[in-house]
Amino acid sequence: ILKREFDYYSNKVQQRVVDSTYVKRHYETLLLNRVPGSELGKMRVLPHYHKLSHEYQKRMYAGTLAMCRKFGNPTFFITATFNPQWPEYLEACKQVGANPDTAYDIMMRIFDLKLKMLMADLTGSNAGGMGIVGKCIGYSISRESQKRGNPHAHMVIWVEDVEITTDFVDSFVSARIPDPKKDPKLYKLVTSHMLHTCTSTSVCRDTSKAGNPCKKRYPMGEFLSTQFGKGYVNYKRIYRPAREGETREPTFTFNRGSGEIRDDRHVVPYNPLLLLKWNGHINVEVVATTSSPAYVIKYVLKGGSTLFMQVIDESLETNEDGSKTLKNTKSVTVRKDKEKGTKVVDVDMVQSYFGMNYISCQEAFGHIFSMLPFRLSHTPIWINVHLPKDIKQVISDYDLADEILRKIISREEIYPYSRLTAYFHYCDQHPEETRDLTYIQLN
Repeated sequence: ILKREFDYYSNKVQQRVVDSTYVKRHYETLLLNRVPGSELGKMRVLPHYHKLSHEYQKRMYAGTLAMCRKFGNPTFFITATFNPQWPEYLEACKQVGANPDTAYDIMMRIFDLKLKMLMADLTGSNAGGMGIVGKCIGYSISRESQKRGNPHAHMVIWVEDVEITTDFVDSFVSARIPDPKKDPKLYKLVTSHMLHTCTSTSVCRDTSKAGNPCKKRYPMGEFLSTQFGKGYVNYKRIYRPAREGETREPTFTFNRGSGEIRDDRHVVPYNPLLLLKWNGHINVEVVATTSSPAYVIKYVLKGGSTLFMQVIDESLETNEDGSKTLKNTKSVTVRKDKEKGTKVVDVDMVQSYFGMNYISCQEAFGHIFSMLPFRLSHTPIWINVHLPKDIKQVISDYDLADEILRKIISREEIYPYSRLTAYFHYCDQHPEETRDLTYIQLN
């Protein structure tokens, strides 16, 4: 399916809008760094509006940052993971005689339905706009099956008119094991899904440091009350029982067997109501940073892992026409220019996607079912910003770089204006009217 989509963009959509800066700098840098002594030939890129292109991912990131400029820092960061023991999932597999371990199509359908229900609870779309955590004014979602595990979704949520205080944090987020007698259902969910139980050989261990500490900082320290650190929250965790004459809140533990006791130090922060509704791992964190939330947003929209490939002579195979292609992929082709007697490199970023990405079964069914990897609650309006004469140019697929550069230079000479330069021109002609208007406001 992806191959057909990419072929459509390659063969049917003949025109591309290419940023002149991208042409002048990006591929020249790639060529100089990776293939010394060669010239850049033909190139093909994925359009920015394709949901799997790197440019699309960058635009989602920029769009989320634009929402931060509009609404301020997000309020909550939530990660929800598929639970293979969901009764509705097991029942759906049973009805069609499918193995729950390999029923990836049913898995993605159930996960999508549960995620929609979760977002309805968070955004309050079925409750007059008032969600579980308050009035939601915006959100950003990213779906992943990273590390080949169960599908999960990262979300950042904006809540209207919220002051991040310790009371606010305690009212929505808990990092404690509940009382098994007062709330046995919540106790079972927390001890089943919300305990971080890594061992010395787990992937979350930092082998570069002495003692192989957990990268997630578990077990956490004890805090008798919620406190704010530098850019993060130290949630209330009480694990030591009260001594004689000491007043403390009661503590509860969980025995995993073989002498392994887990307490509040191992609890992943959660919202009790969301955990009861989701019935699976759902980590809820308060975004307490007073600076830019770019790191949180970048983590949400990081996408899948890729492998970088470097072109070396030993990895090239000779084609019938004498050109050489990187083995196992057609992403980079090295050919000889007979007139100039130099090596020419053709770059195909469409095929590079297939050579650098691993798609799991869950992700494959997500693509088949047209489940978008990223989603924003708002649609940002893009306005162009560029350096002098760095304009956009419409080209055809596989135009030579020299030809693209010639078109860009000729267009700069005859058509030096863009929306940005038109803004400058308008401000110059109407100084009083535009004195307090920014580029964004005038657009």
